[in-house]
Amino acid sequence: MNVLNKLLIAGLLAGSIATPVLAADTAQPAPQEKSYHHMDPAQREAWIAKRQQELHDKLKLRSNQETAWQRFATAWKPNLHEDFPSRDAIAKMSAPERMDLELKHMKQHEIMMGQRLEALKTFYAQLTPDQKKTFDAETMPRHHHDGAEGHEK
Repeated sequence: MNVLNKLLIAGLLAGSIATPVLAADTAQPAPQEKSYHHMDPAQREAWIAKRQQELHDKLKLRSNQETAWQRFATAWKPNLHEDFPSRDAIAKMSAPERMDLELKHMKQHEIMMGQRLEALKTFYAQLTPDQKKTFDAETMPRHHHDGAEGHEK
C-alpha cells in the first residue's frame, strides 16, 4: 500500500508542476476564456507563442542571447500527448492498464521536464542580473487563492 500511495502522490505532484513556466500570465483571464489546460492544442500553442513573445520583448535580449533564447523557447513548446489514448479507449482499459499508462506518461513528463530545465539553466545563465529579475517576476505562477485556474494581478 505504501508504494501505491507514493505513486499517487508522485502523480499529483507531477500534475501540479505540469504547467510550463511560460504559462504564467500576469493578466486576469476573461470569464469566457478557457484555462490553459482546457484549450484545444492549437489555442494552447498560440497562447504559449504569445506569452513567449511578450517575455522576449520584456527581457530586451541582446543579439548574443538570441541563440540561447531560441533553444529555450523550443524546449518549452507544448507536449500535446499525441500518443495518449482517447477517453473511450481509456474507459475500456482495466485499472492496472490505466495505472501503467499513467506511470508511462509520468516518466515521459519527467524526461521532458529535465530537458526543459537544462534549456532554462542555459538560457538563464546568459541573462544579465536585471533580465534575471524580469524573468523571475514574469514566470512566477499567479494562482487565485481559491485554487481556481487563472492568475492574480
